[in-house]
Amino acid sequence: MRRTTLWAAVGPMVGAVLMPPGHALATTQDGRRPLLTAASVNLAGRPAGYEWGLPSVSDDGNRVAFISSAARMVRGVPGGCPQVYVRDRARSVTLLASGTEDGTPASGGCNTGQNLYGRTPISDDGRLVAFLSDAASLVRRGNAWAYVFVKHLDTGRLERIVLPREPSRPSNERRDALALAVSKDFRYLAVTVRLGPNGPNDVGYLYDRATGRWSNICRPGVWTCIVYAVSPAGRYTAYLFEPRVLMPNSRRVAYVFDRVTGQSRRIDGTPTADSFDPGLMSFSDDGRTLVVEWGGYGDSAFASSRATIHAVPSLRQVEHITFPGMGGVSGTDRTGRRLAISASRTGQLGFDQPTDAYLYDRATGRKTIISVTPDGRPGNGYSVPGDMTPDARTIVMYSSADNLVRGDQSADETAGTDALVATFAARSTP
Repeated sequence: MRRTTLWAAVGPMVGAVLMPPGHALATTQDGRRPLLTAASVNLAGRPAGYEWGLPSVSDDGNRVAFISSAARMVRGVPGGCPQVYVRDRARSVTLLASGTEDGTPASGGCNTGQNLYGRTPISDDGRLVAFLSDAASLVRRGNAWAYVFVKHLDTGRLERIVLPREPSRPSNERRDALALAVSKDFRYLAVTVRLGPNGPNDVGYLYDRATGRWSNICRPGVWTCIVYAVSPAGRYTAYLFEPRVLMPNSRRVAYVFDRVTGQSRRIDGTPTADSFDPGLMSFSDDGRTLVVEWGGYGDSAFASSRATIHAVPSLRQVEHITFPGMGGVSGTDRTGRRLAISASRTGQLGFDQPTDAYLYDRATGRKTIISVTPDGRPGNGYSVPGDMTPDARTIVMYSSADNLVRGDQSADETAGTDALVATFAARSTP
């Protein structure tokens, strides 16, 4: 399952697979459709809207982590500022993750859960959730404004992870956590930390929860270091360098950091077009495949994407996936055979453009629409997948469409988007 980014947190800029003209996105190729339900529901059981970023899902498909600023998600939370929640589908209850140990919601800051990586990570067993927050009720200000937290859902314990001090920088310098990616077992957390109030020093670290030790992934410089994905066993971290100030011919560059050797290697396989930069990066659950999305830019805006598939640990490119206007590769199954992607029906990107979520099978080339009603109609808004279970039976996405689940009003611009769950029957997984 896992791992996504930056573009995901700002809507359909995650990218879109632009289908050929005249393509009718009404049913899957073989007629099989998933069952869609909402995870971001309020106390009345209705989709609540105001979903931020990409949802994530535990390996068994039961628990879904998401961010919402809606009111009445759980008792005692007024709404207005984002909180991190977990929907337990088996028990039909929503848990507040971004609260103190006594259940008080995060307050005194309105950036809880915001993550350049784009997703709120949940552990494979669904018991742990990691998030960033600047809430005064959670953070001891000191020299850090935003910290990393791990919530133990079964016990309520909130684990506060203090950001490291960079030896080459002033000891009283402000530090903010900007991006977060986590290994499947939650032992290793990769964090992008901004040094100083305005940068440009965004540094990457890897934290070992078992030992409490920090390792440098990339050091201070004129480039922003953004972490995107940690391999299941925590040995490899995929990240990119991005210039803080865009200059002529300045480009994003993708790397993989090896925790054992302490070295980084550049990811080869850049598409030939000069306008393509690396974006989303995901490791398969078996740790043997790395998927890299390369975003393309048109004359004025994000236009399209393509993906390269790399073997781990060699990082050798084994496949280059592209079809008209491809984009939005948001996660993989256990082996990397199936990918979660998004697709624009019009060929145009934006919050007002219909965008669908798909499951793409690399072995067969089949694209199966998942943002679809029981009678085969696609969503009437934009839908972007965020994560999937290792068996690809359960896929979570955020969607502004209001015709996919009952009681949804998220097509109303004031209601935002919802976290939805698509579940395939055991024998009908594409």
